Amino acid sequence: MKTSSFASSTARTLTVFLAFFAFGLMLTLTSGCGQSKPVLYFYTWEDYIDPLVVEDFEKQFNCTVHLDTFESNEDMLAKIRTGSVPYDVILPTTYTVEIMRDEQLIQKLDPAQLPNVHQYADKVLAEKNGDANFEYCVPYYDGITGLGVLVDECDPLPDSWTVYGGENEKYQKRIALLDDMRETIGAALITLGYDINTTDDAQLEEAKNLVIKWRENIAKFGVDDIKQDLNSGANYIIHGYGGDIMQMSAEDPNIRFVIPKEGAIVNIDNFVIPTNAKNPQLAYQFINFMCDPKNAGRNMEYTKFEVPIAGAADAVSEETRAIPGFIVPAEVRAKVQVIKNLDEEGVKKFTKIWDEIKAAD
Repeated sequence: MKTSSFASSTARTLTVFLAFFAFGLMLTLTSGCGQSKPVLYFYTWEDYIDPLVVEDFEKQFNCTVHLDTFESNEDMLAKIRTGSVPYDVILPTTYTVEIMRDEQLIQKLDPAQLPNVHQYADKVLAEKNGDANFEYCVPYYDGITGLGVLVDECDPLPDSWTVYGGENEKYQKRIALLDDMRETIGAALITLGYDINTTDDAQLEEAKNLVIKWRENIAKFGVDDIKQDLNSGANYIIHGYGGDIMQMSAEDPNIRFVIPKEGAIVNIDNFVIPTNAKNPQLAYQFINFMCDPKNAGRNMEYTKFEVPIAGAADAVSEETRAIPGFIVPAEVRAKVQVIKNLDEEGVKKFTKIWDEIKAAD
């Protein structure tokens, strides 16, 4: 009897042990599946991609997209140089792409993994962008920087950068400039009739003094905060990116985007894959997915920036096309300038005068 009882007890103990082991194994496997779901780390501008398009990508490729945003190319570049976060895809502007390429912060792209890019992307724009064969970057958005205006508070509508000069007392401390070295100094250079990429000391000095004069009249330098100030009515005029302002205009017809008559800056933002990307295969899938004309059109509708993908415009609504400033006339586009990368000495010159502008009383 004793032996039989012991055997029975041992069998029960073994059964319980195996049950708990099986349960624990199931939890481990389930947890492992959750952890193995790939994550794409995407670094981009705020309000720069349709969340629903991102969701569709996540569903199709059974992954998660972790999205971080930056306010300027300089802030982004400083973070990438530290190597602290291994992003898989970044969306920098042309001149920053050139810097990242030269510093080997981005990798050369494999054309075989980007069929949509080579079929649909605008090759003429790619050539202007300095990378005709999409070797390091894929142009995805191009947008003009100009003025965001509250129509009810501005009669007549301003059509010149000289609105920052202080001639209209109504605008005193109710206007704002971008907190962006190349954009704001560039706006002054355009006003003076100079090339935005000049490194001529006398021309840069003139531009510096002009921005310092403008500073006396503005509420602040900013980016997202000045958009909010325009939306609330705290500011009547802001310096901003056309797509951002037209997003606001779509919801509030009292907000309008105006391209100054002297000319403006056009920005081309590009997909790139960093050298230290942890998931480059998923990065290729993401870029290729976004360059499908249907998805590109949805992003164009959402951001109000032009997406240079053939067929993308077909997905844009007539309502969006009717937004003032969305369609840029050829004669206006002819006046726009593209920010280019500067050599080390040129960067030092721009940085020096920007620091002097920020430090001015």
